[in-house]
Amino acid sequence: MGNGIRKTSAWVISLAGAAVGTFASAQEEPFELPEIVLPPAGGAGPISEAASTKQVITSEEFERQGARTLGEALDLANGINVRFGGDGTRRIDIRGLRTRQVLLLVDGVPVRSSIDGQFDPDRFALGGVDRIEITRGASSVLYGPGASAGVVNLITKDGGKGLSGSFGVATGTGGANQVEGSIAYGSDRGNLRFSGTWSGRDDYPLSEDFTATPVQPNGDRINSDREETKLLASGVYRLNSDTSIGFSATYSEGEYGKPPSIYDRAVDDFASRTRFERVENYSVRGFQIVGTHQVGTLTFTPRLYFSEEQEFTKSYDDAGFDTQNAAGSFTEDATSTIWGSQLLVTSDLNGAGQLSGMLGYEHQDWSASGFERVSGGGGGGGGGGVTQQPINTNASAEILSAGIEYEFRPVDPLGLVAGLGYAQQTRNGQTDGDTYYRIAATYDLDSQTTLRAQHAREIRFPTLRDLFAADRGNPNLDPERTLHYEVGIDRSFAFWNATLSASLFQTDAKDYIERGPSGLSENVEKLRMRGLEIDYRALPIEPLTVGLGYTFLDAENRSVAARSRDLQNRPRHKFVLSGSYRFNGGTRIDAQYLAVLDNLTLNRNGTQSRNVGDFHLVDLGVTHAFEGQNAEIYGRVRNLFDEDYQDSYGFVQAGRTFQVGGRIRF
Repeated sequence: MGNGIRKTSAWVISLAGAAVGTFASAQEEPFELPEIVLPPAGGAGPISEAASTKQVITSEEFERQGARTLGEALDLANGINVRFGGDGTRRIDIRGLRTRQVLLLVDGVPVRSSIDGQFDPDRFALGGVDRIEITRGASSVLYGPGASAGVVNLITKDGGKGLSGSFGVATGTGGANQVEGSIAYGSDRGNLRFSGTWSGRDDYPLSEDFTATPVQPNGDRINSDREETKLLASGVYRLNSDTSIGFSATYSEGEYGKPPSIYDRAVDDFASRTRFERVENYSVRGFQIVGTHQVGTLTFTPRLYFSEEQEFTKSYDDAGFDTQNAAGSFTEDATSTIWGSQLLVTSDLNGAGQLSGMLGYEHQDWSASGFERVSGGGGGGGGGGVTQQPINTNASAEILSAGIEYEFRPVDPLGLVAGLGYAQQTRNGQTDGDTYYRIAATYDLDSQTTLRAQHAREIRFPTLRDLFAADRGNPNLDPERTLHYEVGIDRSFAFWNATLSASLFQTDAKDYIERGPSGLSENVEKLRMRGLEIDYRALPIEPLTVGLGYTFLDAENRSVAARSRDLQNRPRHKFVLSGSYRFNGGTRIDAQYLAVLDNLTLNRNGTQSRNVGDFHLVDLGVTHAFEGQNAEIYGRVRNLFDEDYQDSYGFVQAGRTFQVGGRIRF
């Protein structure tokens, strides 16, 4: 319940996901266990990666931002809209496409629900994460199907050399507390690392400017408590100069409330249905083992992985969270399981380029049990005519995929990439298959300037919920197809040690899957997203770093039967400005500014649109490091000017909040 968060401080062990890190060989040569992406053929990285629009957020950067979870770290990323909706969790939209079209990897291993293909980015603490690599738009065919919007890959820290570790605590507004720690050991042959985080809050406060509604009073947000524990164990070992093996085991558990829409749908045609739902308990566990073996010019990278998510959810009648008598209330105990394998083979063609091939298999299961209360007469909220129906769902699917990619340099400034893949989904004896491809090029104008261009066709299969859920399932859905067109430039400057990256893109989504007016999942004929992304970073003077980002997005429903050309929850403008200044003596000041403008929502039947409301947020942090003590203390204010804002219509966010904490390292 809103106050159901356990008050005892639990020890948190956060797992940023699967661990494959760097380690040294017997000759102390650095070695990195390959990820799903092409292993580097030398130099700064493969042509395939250089042709993509990529942003890397380092651990130093998200620490300056004060980000504690993946969701918070992505708030300031270019081309990404981070928003809350009715499910109570952050959603990550890239270039107008949804979370379910984003491929989330932890050290190259896919992490998502087999039910709806989505993920909660706040379930990933950053204590053990070295960097976050974001690919927006098209990416290598070696990722397989499902990466229509892009790829987010969390790369965990390795064990380093010798014994090391850290411990930190923090407390803040709304009963928010966090404990984090890690310990690692590394040698010339490998390393082992454990890390973890416990976090909890009672609620979050609303802005003083918030105006109460019949659903949401002033003060604290209804049903906004959250408590989580996350664990990670990972390691990597080099058997000999040609063969290495790595593993990771992950576990997390928690509970949280889903804050309801603040508007009453009975009087507001743009409002979502007010729901009083809680995830009373969830747990996620995963394991992967990955190896690499080199034979001459061939590198083999096999991978086995398993993940299971269990979620116990209840929907109540009202904000008392104690009765389930009205139509729409339910209790559901759902389990999502994914297991699979992949083999990546890369051949260095000795000056003739690099050829890579991928074979993958994935099995998905979804089971759910419980009950739901339904209105026998199609009417509403409780009393006569409401009956109880059982929930009993069992569904599964298999996905086979194969891809091949070739990259080479016909002349020194020019790099070319061509990739082709095929994937098929089998469910209930029915098989759907389709091809996907990518062609890309890079051209180095000089040592500081690279031009890039790419065109790709991506596919994504319907999720088990799209196909089989009792409230929306449609077994006749076709796979989604997205066509990507993109040009960009990457430029570095000696002046201020600056970098500039700019991209123009167009994405055409065909047979896009979403819930239609009938309540069932359906294929939408065609959506088009066009936009511009600019990212600038500089070091004007050595203690000062600055960053500037801008995203423009024009999103349109181009289907013949569209009731409106507008698309909701796709802001037209996003501005980001960040700065950090380090004083002599160990004190650092960090500041961030975020503006989101022209974000639309649609009414119930999709015929009219309304602006959700522009917002401007400023965060400010101060950190002091004690020289020679490997310790620091910090304080942070989020939403400094107490902005009253919503990033999705009806889902108001926190006003001004404070956090103080400290950390030691050894």
